[in-house]
Amino acid sequence: MGSLPLEGIRVVELGEAWAGPYGGTLLGDMGAEVIKVESIQRVPITRSPLRPAPGAIGYVGDEPGDRPWERFDSYNSANRNKMGITLDLTRPKGLTLLKRLVALSDIVIENYAAGQVQKLGIDYPALRAVKPDIIMISMPGFGVEGPYKGFVTLGDSIDAVAGHTALRGYPDEDLSQSSNILHPDAVAAVTAVFAVLTALNFRLRTGEGQFIDMSQAESVMPHLGAAIMDYTMNGRVQSSLGNRHH
Repeated sequence: MGSLPLEGIRVVELGEAWAGPYGGTLLGDMGAEVIKVESIQRVPITRSPLRPAPGAIGYVGDEPGDRPWERFDSYNSANRNKMGITLDLTRPKGLTLLKRLVALSDIVIENYAAGQVQKLGIDYPALRAVKPDIIMISMPGFGVEGPYKGFVTLGDSIDAVAGHTALRGYPDEDLSQSSNILHPDAVAAVTAVFAVLTALNFRLRTGEGQFIDMSQAESVMPHLGAAIMDYTMNGRVQSSLGNRHH
């Protein structure tokens, strides 16, 4: 079998929920070595409880086993092709270890809330100081900068802000109710991968790294182009489609 396109590339992933981790997984699918960094204080929300309730589902073979947190489908589906390390980034030693890892890496991908990496001391200027050509993508729900940057969100809220919840719902539904189909997470992950690949191409040509400020909400809006342009050009607000095509 031939080599994969990202073989020899190392990625440090500081991912939460699905958007960031799935982006790391896709880079791993292309051959990158992906190292997932998890918090020692806060278990990822997609991992299983330490002691699942009897009859709990979502495990390999419907069996939680002795290490259920390693067998839960919502975590494993977005975290294949990775190695992992647990660090306490609130302590100097944890911070030092992360920076040593970044110094040996090519890409950092993170989707914490806006401002969190600055609080931890691991924003782009701090990481560029240890690896001048590092490529870093930060992908909060509404971007690193802008009027909505202070809002912390998950995929269902992004769906609502972008207008997807209203368009795909039914006219008689309560649109304040969220959905379990988190379209924005998958879209943001794929968008992040394209952005990172573009930055890698730029680095190959120039030797320079890049910082990418990516809004997950903005990555969803192109999927609603017809509705957005209908309002922009004609002043029409499209109603909920239900199961209709248009």
